[in-house]
Amino acid sequence: MLILFLKKSVKLLICVFLSISIIANAKYDLSNKVAFRQNLNSCNLYFSPIDFSYKNKLLHNDQSAFLLGAINQHNWKEKVIEFLDFQKNNHPKSLYNSIFYITGFSYKETKDLEMEINSYIKETEYARYQISFKFLKISKYTFIDSLRKLKFEEALFSLRDFLPSKSKDYQRFYANELMAKLASLAMIEAGLFTYIFTSYPSKEAIATASVHASLLLTMSILNRSISNWILRSKTKFEQFFKSSLLSLPYILNFNISSQLSHIQKLYEQNGLNYILEKFPDQVLIFMQTQSLSAVLQTLFYQTFYYNGTQAWSTKISDPYLAQKSRTFISFIEMPILALDAVALAHAGANVYPLADLGFIHLNLGHIELASLIAFGFIVQKNEKALDKAFEIYLKLNKKTN
Repeated sequence: MLILFLKKSVKLLICVFLSISIIANAKYDLSNKVAFRQNLNSCNLYFSPIDFSYKNKLLHNDQSAFLLGAINQHNWKEKVIEFLDFQKNNHPKSLYNSIFYITGFSYKETKDLEMEINSYIKETEYARYQISFKFLKISKYTFIDSLRKLKFEEALFSLRDFLPSKSKDYQRFYANELMAKLASLAMIEAGLFTYIFTSYPSKEAIATASVHASLLLTMSILNRSISNWILRSKTKFEQFFKSSLLSLPYILNFNISSQLSHIQKLYEQNGLNYILEKFPDQVLIFMQTQSLSAVLQTLFYQTFYYNGTQAWSTKISDPYLAQKSRTFISFIEMPILALDAVALAHAGANVYPLADLGFIHLNLGHIELASLIAFGFIVQKNEKALDKAFEIYLKLNKKTN
């Protein structure tokens, strides 16, 4: 009887202990991470320990972190200290070299906050953990709104917010992701480079191909960071404008590099002043022939690429799956971007003109781009199809490994 009583007592104590542990840990949900870069306008506190393994190195997962809860300007420091105390008593090792991400505060609000928290940490026992605090600052107003309300300082903040930011946008690229991207590009651009070298004179072909390849390499390395910059736009117009800025170098390259001999001849015969004098007329011609191409190319990237495949990938919080998804979408994008490259070349060279609408010249390339935009909308609205395709990719990946 005594032995039975002791067994029941031990079981009861274990149940009580487990219950207390569950209640204590329920205070902070550290079982799941959330992707935080597309939710910068909400005032939240995130915790990111060094817990992501890549090539036998332990790193921070720069896409997702543990959400510790909503904060405001008055209680954020208290929330940080509360969590630090909790982790020190439960999982002190997780604090070493950890990062706290603080989102939703404006540039004005964070003026002294960073100095305040860092000064506090230096004066306490937490200094030995070498903790970092990253305030992902935002502008509360759009540029137009700040001018309308005569808030000129806010207008400067909104311009600053518009520009790419290392803290808000940059994510490391992975070797396997870059290799997949470059392999995809080699297949995507093969048709375009063939078209360039068979249709352009050798001098123009080399110049056009070299600039195009340089742009592609830069965009491939900074692919995820560029996507983050575009996806955090406050309005659809801002997103469209950013996408336009990225499309412009490609369009200018096809229109300037392909005319190098003609430009050189004009310069030799008439001098620089003549070229500058004719420049406004050329801008008008460029707008007539290429404005529709620019708009359609921007809309394609906005629908299929940024708000489609890239937006889907940025929502994945699991670090392993997030990394795999970046390689996966490189293969998914490959055939569509190949078609886009050919369509853009057709539109830029005015292949198969269809109609002269006065200010705009419509050709087959524009119809091809419009079809790809429609496909982009389908992808954007059907993320479950990407989920299913990703599941198949992971299964095939396991079999080959």
